[in-house]
Amino acid sequence: MAFDDDERWLRFRRGSVEVLINFSDAKIRLDGAAGSVLLATDEATGLEGEALALAPWSAAILKS
Repeated sequence: MAFDDDERWLRFRRGSVEVLINFSDAKIRLDGAAGSVLLATDEATGLEGEALALAPWSAAILKS
């Protein structure tokens, strides 16, 4: 599990599934994301190379 209190994000992995959550009012970009998006709570959330762009107050589930 990884998190950043100041930037207000959380990410954790279980097996080949990773969950990434943005609790802030700003779009963020988290590096090291790979695989395919199984679920995104916002249409503006998506993979950009090996990073995941998360819209404000959104989450994504990835499968590697």
